[in-house]
Amino acid sequence: MSLNRPASKVPPRPQAQDINYEEWNEEQLEAALESLRLAHLKLRSLRSTIPTMVQPLTAAPVLPQILHAKVQVSLFAAVQEVGSFRETIANEEFRKITEYAAQSRMRNGNHDIKPWKARDEPEWAN
Repeated sequence: MSLNRPASKVPPRPQAQDINYEEWNEEQLEAALESLRLAHLKLRSLRSTIPTMVQPLTAAPVLPQILHAKVQVSLFAAVQEVGSFRETIANEEFRKITEYAAQSRMRNGNHDIKPWKARDEPEWAN
């Protein structure tokens, strides 16, 4: 005994990644690029965090209380920098940007995106 059901005339549902996907206009893309640029600048500034933290320890010997105060100030500044970066990448706007980029890569593939290597552009950090 087989069940013969008539074919459904409802179009197939889009795949999960296609739901709620919309192309961004130029203004949205430029705003996203600016957010990514700011996040990148904050990330690059974190390179100096550890050297800045240990800098008071490399100075000429001083009283322990003075050294403690200097180290405490440098550690507080480092915590502020890291916290600022974490806030930048954890906010809702940044999450939407990364989700949009992931969906775009899924839809369009990585065909035209060439891997970038720092050795190809020695002046990239300047």
